[in-house]
Amino acid sequence: MVSSGEAAQDIAACAAISLAVQGERLLPLPHTKLLYRQLGRVMSGEIDRLLIILPPRHGKTLAMQATVATWLYHDPRASFILTAYGQELADEMSLGIKSAFANLGGEFGWVSRVSFWTTDSGGVVRAPGAGGTIVGRGARTALIVDDLVKGREAADSHAVRTKLRKWYRGDFRTRLEPGGAIVCIGTRWRSDDPIGMLIEDDAQGGKYREGWTILFVDMEHDPGSLSELREKLPDNEIIGLDREEGELLPLYPEPELRKIKRSIGQREWSAQFQGRPVPDSGLMFNRRHFEIVDAAPAMTHVVRAWDLGASSNPTADQTAGILMGQVGKGVDRQWYILDAQVGRWEPGDRIKIIRTTASQDGRRINQVFEQEPGSSGKSDVLHLIAAVAPSRAESASTSTGDKRVRARGLAAQCAARNVKLLRGPWNKEFLDEIGLFPAGAHDDQVDGAAHAFNWLAEQPGHLSLQEMMDAM
Repeated sequence: MVSSGEAAQDIAACAAISLAVQGERLLPLPHTKLLYRQLGRVMSGEIDRLLIILPPRHGKTLAMQATVATWLYHDPRASFILTAYGQELADEMSLGIKSAFANLGGEFGWVSRVSFWTTDSGGVVRAPGAGGTIVGRGARTALIVDDLVKGREAADSHAVRTKLRKWYRGDFRTRLEPGGAIVCIGTRWRSDDPIGMLIEDDAQGGKYREGWTILFVDMEHDPGSLSELREKLPDNEIIGLDREEGELLPLYPEPELRKIKRSIGQREWSAQFQGRPVPDSGLMFNRRHFEIVDAAPAMTHVVRAWDLGASSNPTADQTAGILMGQVGKGVDRQWYILDAQVGRWEPGDRIKIIRTTASQDGRRINQVFEQEPGSSGKSDVLHLIAAVAPSRAESASTSTGDKRVRARGLAAQCAARNVKLLRGPWNKEFLDEIGLFPAGAHDDQVDGAAHAFNWLAEQPGHLSLQEMMDAM
């Protein structure tokens, strides 16, 4: 058998030939090079379990087809069973492998159906759709899984997920002969989707543990995702693409990615493109606990709290100014989030926007700023206070402790359904972000809302934040 490096080169060459036949070209992108390198390790026998997590439309299926075709070319007696969420997709995969094998000059055997075909040396490719019957048939070389989940509706169906788990463990997994490999490729949907099941099996270390090598590449790089995987699976090999934080994969233009992100919402972006799915109810906040109202009552206190970003770079943190008011007294209080001003602005533009917003809010509304630790953070906030002073700049407070700890009081009142939103165009983006906190790509609006809530909770004449927590 060839070395892993030679196998990777041959797989990439096979993919390039398949694209050339269609008049296209294989782009030498960093994530595809890394992908072919890991697939070469499987083909050479260096590793025997590979779990691949990549964003949609980033060459996973082409790479898988090229791998099986190349493997069969080097070993015409190899046998594979591959599957996908439905028979139609499984058939497409099988046909893609068959075409790639023919492009390499491979010779076919006497069986030549769409979902079952052979080589002239006795190699076999079978392609049942997920849930299909495969009893009595085995794979000596490898099992290949390419996207077991059809879409969001299937992903959110408990019945579908349960059926897939049972079929994978009871039917599909049992078809692999000793010494064979498994390659699982997919897009994430939920924390308990099939890929999540395989990760959890390894984390628990029981009878279902496979010892996966995991290739994880997110669209907008977040080093925390790799760190979390490595902490969860300390005995597994976790492979990522070496990039700067916030760096995007280069396949699509950045404006197009930003458009996709806006149109699909934070939940889909976090799951499918970032590989970090969270439950629909979020982690600390359940978005369904926020009632959206058309009008708010007269407030006893109102504040706008600012969480400060410092750049217009699309990957930088945002500046978020959350306007929040409270009504009632003591444990009967309720909070209304009235407005959110959010954007990425250079320091000069940021000052102008904050000054304009403060002027529109009026002198009766306090403007408070979160001060980052250190002298530079203090200098930045003092400069803002001086710039906004003609309107109303109340104070700065130093951010200390974990973000989740600072958001705990707000989360408790949200769970009690004591926090409402005034209807506005900012609602969806706010709910998308807070529903994914703290696992989402951004938390600027959550930080601003927690800052506003904590400021209101500590005003004289009211129960303190700790007293409110104790009273619940």
